Amino acid sequence: MTFCIPKPEVDRLAKAIDNGLLAPERLITLSPAERTALFTDFLGPKLAREANLLFESKIVLESQKRGMQNWVKQMKGEPLKKDFDVVAARKEVIKLQEKLSKTTDIFLKRDITRKIDKLNNKINKTEANEPFIDSHRRDMLAKIERLDRVLDAKSEREFLRDLAETRLGLRVTFEQASKIVEYTKEIKKLQTEIKPGTPLTDPAVQRYGLLVAKLDQTVGRLRKDNLTWSEVMTSPDKWLDLTFGTAKSLKASFDNSFWLRQGWHLLATHPTMWARNFSKSWKDMALEAMGEDATLLGKAEVFARENARNGVYERAGLDVGVAFEEAYPSQLPHKIPGFNRAYGASESAFQVGAMRVRAELFDHLHREMIERGIDMTDVKELKKLGEFVNSVTGRGKLKHFAGASHELNLLLFSPRWIKSRMDTLLAPAKVATMEIGKQFGKEYSPAEVYLRRKAAKELFQVLGTMAAVLTAAELINQMANPGAKSVIELDPRSSAFGKIRVGNTRFDISAGLGSFITLASRMVPTSHNGDWAFWSINGKGKYVKLTDINYEGGLDVVSFKNPGFMAQTGIDYLVQFLMNKASPGAGLGISIYEGKTFGADKVTLPSLMGQATVPIPIETWLDLLQDPKAAPVVWAMLAETLGIGTSTY
Repeated sequence: MTFCIPKPEVDRLAKAIDNGLLAPERLITLSPAERTALFTDFLGPKLAREANLLFESKIVLESQKRGMQNWVKQMKGEPLKKDFDVVAARKEVIKLQEKLSKTTDIFLKRDITRKIDKLNNKINKTEANEPFIDSHRRDMLAKIERLDRVLDAKSEREFLRDLAETRLGLRVTFEQASKIVEYTKEIKKLQTEIKPGTPLTDPAVQRYGLLVAKLDQTVGRLRKDNLTWSEVMTSPDKWLDLTFGTAKSLKASFDNSFWLRQGWHLLATHPTMWARNFSKSWKDMALEAMGEDATLLGKAEVFARENARNGVYERAGLDVGVAFEEAYPSQLPHKIPGFNRAYGASESAFQVGAMRVRAELFDHLHREMIERGIDMTDVKELKKLGEFVNSVTGRGKLKHFAGASHELNLLLFSPRWIKSRMDTLLAPAKVATMEIGKQFGKEYSPAEVYLRRKAAKELFQVLGTMAAVLTAAELINQMANPGAKSVIELDPRSSAFGKIRVGNTRFDISAGLGSFITLASRMVPTSHNGDWAFWSINGKGKYVKLTDINYEGGLDVVSFKNPGFMAQTGIDYLVQFLMNKASPGAGLGISIYEGKTFGADKVTLPSLMGQATVPIPIETWLDLLQDPKAAPVVWAMLAETLGIGTSTY
């Protein structure tokens, strides 16, 4: 527990401690209220409460004498011995690496290299000795474990509540804090009892997974429910989080879309693994619809895995303990009567499905890399594998935008999903740059070499699977209707690229890759009838030159407020691309600015509410019903539900 006391107050406290007025022997005889009142004379109400909580936390330590000594030191401004700070050490390593790259002094390089190696060894040793539980759970456990001696004393309820609020940043009741400690104790006990190699079917292993999942759920709910409505409404950023997050969650519900969208890569590269987890997702949805907590059970299954128990997932940065997936950032829809179970079923299928496939794919590749002789005890190598698995399952790493990830998630529907698509398409380029780098003496770790080459190979598997599906669709079309117009589009400049057309309905089987390929094709000059320009093909199959597009003539390509605006460069395509990827909340702003919704409807309160909150599958269903030339509704809705983007126009 740390807080800042101004220098004059520190001097007054030191004198009061030395002359006995604030002697620990006297303070321990006072009640919490009396101590706080005494501290108020020196520090004011806010700091007095912090000082009292710090004092009482020291009473809880196994060595009461040592605790009081620590309190005295902190009040007098004396430094305490601190545990090794891994985060600070990593920052220091980055600074040293930057310094190393700039210096030409060989002796200075040697000294800096030694410091980096020393810090990395200490980081690895510290992380290797930490038990699995993600960062916020681990910090919480360490803090709560120090409360054991007061949990059984009713006279200390108020202290526990205040201390837990300060330590965890949460408002919790005595009962909630007691439950957290109860879970913590049993988890610690099971950690010592479960031996390496114990199968998942072992009751102790299953119990461990369930307890960690319950602990995760308990703290997660406290964090989500810890704001009052007045706090939300008076804080712009929290209000935006709630409204934008709820809109996004509602739009993403009523489906089981992970499997042919985020899971498409897995289907193309590990079909058996995909099929096994796809079948489990329907069971999750059924359990959730019947009132069971399928998310808790699914998390328990993942947390029970050996690489979860021994901390490998956490050290690798594998996203199996995230608070929420991008598509479901809000829990408010769970509170809507008549909607909550259907919403919970789709959320559970998505979140648990993503966790399962990440854990299983990670374990598979982890074993494979060990068999190839790659040192997977090296945290750096582990993190490369974690980043790879996250990306191929739809959660790309926002390396250069990590500090703005929250803002990006407000503006875009799925920024990590967008990054994962870019990672997939750029895999061959990364292999090429690696091979060039090797020629100039740059070194790459064994894991990086293996994973870059694997990503490039798997891209061709993904593209090959897409090509096979498109070819099969065209063959069926020609067999059923000899000489009929093709149902697929091979020109990447077309908005129909990577899609199968059935009547006026298009089915996107590219898992989002097609739109990126189309964007890239439109942003560079290409030839049409000998004329080199920025060409595109609109929804009606007509070639359009970018400089000929204006507000009236090219709504399917660009749309800006100013009717006189003329699109001039490929950047205009990029603007439209990002507008199409906007979050529901950001989409409202765009629609209000332009004076029309994405469906070209006039801006009214009902049309805006529908655009922001109506689930995508319901929008698709309404579009199908309104167009007599649309694909059969049942088949189109099945495709949309499973993650194949379906649009009718």
